[in-house]
Amino acid sequence: MLDRIIRTSLQNRGAVLAAAFLLLVAGGALTSRLPVDIFPDLTAPTVTVITEAKGLAPEEVELLVTFPVESALNGASGVRRIRSVSGPGIGVVWVEFEWGEDVYLARQVVAERLQTVALPSGVDRPTLGPISSIMGEITFIALTSDKVPAMELRRLAETVVRRSLLAVPGISQVVPIGGDVREYLVELDPAAVVQAGISVEDVVRALEAASAVPAAGFHVDGGQEYLVRGLGRARSTEDLASTVLRVRDRIPLRLGQIATVTLAPEPARGAASYRGMPAVILSVQKQPGANTLALTRETDRVLDDMQRTLPAGVVIQKENFRQADFIEIAIHNVSVALRDGALLLQSEFDGPQSQPTKHFAAWTVDYEEQIIRVDHMYDSVAPDGSIRRRQSGYEIRYVYRLEFELLLRDSGLLVQSIYSDYARNEYSFHGERMLFVASREQE
Repeated sequence: MLDRIIRTSLQNRGAVLAAAFLLLVAGGALTSRLPVDIFPDLTAPTVTVITEAKGLAPEEVELLVTFPVESALNGASGVRRIRSVSGPGIGVVWVEFEWGEDVYLARQVVAERLQTVALPSGVDRPTLGPISSIMGEITFIALTSDKVPAMELRRLAETVVRRSLLAVPGISQVVPIGGDVREYLVELDPAAVVQAGISVEDVVRALEAASAVPAAGFHVDGGQEYLVRGLGRARSTEDLASTVLRVRDRIPLRLGQIATVTLAPEPARGAASYRGMPAVILSVQKQPGANTLALTRETDRVLDDMQRTLPAGVVIQKENFRQADFIEIAIHNVSVALRDGALLLQSEFDGPQSQPTKHFAAWTVDYEEQIIRVDHMYDSVAPDGSIRRRQSGYEIRYVYRLEFELLLRDSGLLVQSIYSDYARNEYSFHGERMLFVASREQE
């Protein structure tokens, strides 16, 4: 089989070269479109389960939240390992599946198991985190401003920048860090509360029911159907301050009579900065398999368009950590190394050293010893213009007789292959192993 392949290839050199050229072109085209990443994705298919339990300490979260979630997920189809972390008011469970498992099928398995989890009252239902990987954090984006307050900067980051980035195909998650998170602050006047004879629980229940849009069915009049709904959603501090806490003797008691309602930042548990300035940092994570370079270019385009619509003084800083920069620098370094190596190799052949002009070769074959003896002689032109005759001798020990019978028919191929080696070496032609024995002798 091997002899037939060698014979066919040598007899059809044009077809072999054409096929090699087509494969080279196709390989180059495919290589140019291959996704490039900074490291291979070494993360097994993983599903993240997040459960919020506000007000609970880590010990209670572990006992009442994390442990029931882990117990429900143990033994699920394809699960190889379960890890968890319990913190103040939050529990996170990572469910790792076997390599090669479809991540969407894994999320379906986890979602079905979570339906059977019984959690205490006041604890939110477990939710699945976005699809991402350990190497998915492709860039950090900073929002800075010397005119806009930190609370407004955080609002822009969450409602404008984050939503626009999540609309880009390939981005799985955008996490804002830093800034002031806006909330409505209700400060009760203790003396007014005692005088009104109302408890804090009554105030909390009234606020929970105040900002709601209840459905009231429909009304039919004259062949027309009208939708009836209650517009009770609070949109400002004045709306909340006008919330009715109770009605006694047809006199309503409103929240503004016993408390002050303002917009204020929630207690900060961290901060973010950019080059020493307060800022809001957004961590952008990609989906597994997304092209980092193409996704970064699309993200930059979206941010450039968004910059023109932001308020004056708000600047989007993109030159932070970027995986695309590492990839582009690595590719550039490899390209420069290949270019320099090619130039040095070309200068080695095209330099002032002697250039052979005529070749003479004669060889004899000893089939019993399986040795080919070659006498090679050529004339070369020195840099000063003089002609020097050089001579060298070779012995090649071959393994397959047919291989060299074919090579002997093409003396140019044999002489070229011998001339390309200057020292003892082991190499192969057409898949056949040969041993180069003798070394070249020059003047």
